[in-house]
Amino acid sequence: MAGGKETPRQKMIGMMYLVLTALLALNVSKQVLDAFCAIEENMQKAAMTHLDRGNQAIDDLKAETTDKTNPEKVKKVKMFLEQIKKIDGKTAVLIKQIDDLKETLLTKSGEKITDGKESDAKAREFLRWKKYDPADPLRPTRFNLLAVSAKDQYDVPMEVMIGPGAEPNAPSASSDGMKLWKAFNQYRVDLLNLTGSYKDGEKRFTCNVKDINNHKDNADLIKKVTAMFDSQKVNPEDKDELITLYCNLTKQEEVSASAEGDTDTKWHWVGKTWDHSPLVAAIASLTSLQSEILAARAQAIRLIKAKITTGEYSFNKVEAIAAGPDIVTQGDEVNLLVMMAAFDSDKQPEIRNISGGSVSEIKNGQATIKANAGGAGDMRISGEIGVRKKSGDMQWKPWEKTIKVMGPSGSISLPELSILYEGYENIVEAVASGYDDCSVSGKGVSLSPTKAARAKGGKTFIARPAKGTKEATISLTGKNSITNKSAPLGTFTFKVRRLPDPSLLYKIGASKLTVGYPPEFPLNAAKLNYTVTSWKVSIAGAQIAPIKGNGSSLNGAATGLIGRAPGGTTIVIEVRYNGGGRMNAFTSAVVKKP
Repeated sequence: MAGGKETPRQKMIGMMYLVLTALLALNVSKQVLDAFCAIEENMQKAAMTHLDRGNQAIDDLKAETTDKTNPEKVKKVKMFLEQIKKIDGKTAVLIKQIDDLKETLLTKSGEKITDGKESDAKAREFLRWKKYDPADPLRPTRFNLLAVSAKDQYDVPMEVMIGPGAEPNAPSASSDGMKLWKAFNQYRVDLLNLTGSYKDGEKRFTCNVKDINNHKDNADLIKKVTAMFDSQKVNPEDKDELITLYCNLTKQEEVSASAEGDTDTKWHWVGKTWDHSPLVAAIASLTSLQSEILAARAQAIRLIKAKITTGEYSFNKVEAIAAGPDIVTQGDEVNLLVMMAAFDSDKQPEIRNISGGSVSEIKNGQATIKANAGGAGDMRISGEIGVRKKSGDMQWKPWEKTIKVMGPSGSISLPELSILYEGYENIVEAVASGYDDCSVSGKGVSLSPTKAARAKGGKTFIARPAKGTKEATISLTGKNSITNKSAPLGTFTFKVRRLPDPSLLYKIGASKLTVGYPPEFPLNAAKLNYTVTSWKVSIAGAQIAPIKGNGSSLNGAATGLIGRAPGGTTIVIEVRYNGGGRMNAFTSAVVKKP
């Protein structure tokens, strides 16, 4: 830009552009650093909000100890207050450890920690607006990062948090960052175990979690944590919130070294967080941790508080609800479940994760779900319903409804043609109108479900009459699977007949011999497995010896004989066959060659 054959004026203009670019870069850097100060300030305020939410829940519990009319409840409240006291002790230690780290980073960076009130006219000049107070051990120190001189200094944060000369992928075990990492993970274990372990009446619940610090993504983390809690002896009502609490306090231990997703190079969370981190950014990261810790503490306290009737939910209306069976049959006894549902008309429930239907309307504390009934059988509609607590958090509960869908049915019978064939797999379809299930029994006939019925739960059977039977009966019984009541629906009589003799089906020019029935015959001959075992071909009136063979295919000599015969010749084919309850049976065909 300022070299080559440029004129002095062009060189001067080029240099001015370089200076201007540098000034712009400096200005952007200052804006970025000031942004970190603003982020840290917001995180401090968020931490105070979480602290106050937890404290308010404790105050609500303490108010319950004055209830002299319910000593058992007071005893339970005091037990949980002791549990919360242990949680606060663990929380205070970690909050103080992080506060000490902040002061270490500031002092080692050459900052002079000056104290003053946020309300002072010169508040911006003071580095610390509120000291750590042992009498209020959960309230973090209130820093003012805008008063920091060396905002962009990053050597000290790396030395303190990662370790002198240590690499981001392998922070020193003695570094303050690794000490914080271990303390943070231990706090997660202590918080979960204290929150999930307690005695409620005769039931004792125990939580004993372990570290899960590596996962592919958030879904994988939830899957791993859920699997861990599946083996825990925790209160089932606490499980979902305990899983959320654990996940909220989980950091990925090994992270990609590149923002573009360099999966080959892995850095430790400590190295990724504080490598070349400006001083104000390093402190903002620590404040963010304090905010997360206090948020988890508030969540744990609210979970404990919910075990006592301290008004987690608000209700201002009640509604009568009657629920009953979805299928009834004439003569059945009907039982209805009638109840009063309490709800807050200002906080209607919410529905999510619906399977099999959609929300039609939500009012009066109830959600109306609409769905279209498909084929006959079970139709399952499920989802989750949530109601908002006074704290603003949503409480979600899963629900599921199974509806029996009855297919429209009817039948027309032909009494004169009610026949079952001996030696044949007769197909019988049972229909029990008004019932979602049915069964059949037979006399003089055996009944078994078809393969398709076994796979799909249908009511189609194979009827096999007993040998020598002249008449068989089939009885039908309907069943309501919800009420578990059955009723006989009738007995049906069928004539039993022997299968008619099959014929040899042959056309001139074919080499394959088939035994069966003509197309107009109503039965499926393929199910009878007719098989030709031997054959004989002769020319009527000719002095030619018949040609014989085994199997179901004509050989070359036989097809040659038929092929050489002149038009109008009568050809006789005789076969022996097996199948349809017959062994070595005889049939024949007489065809005239065109």
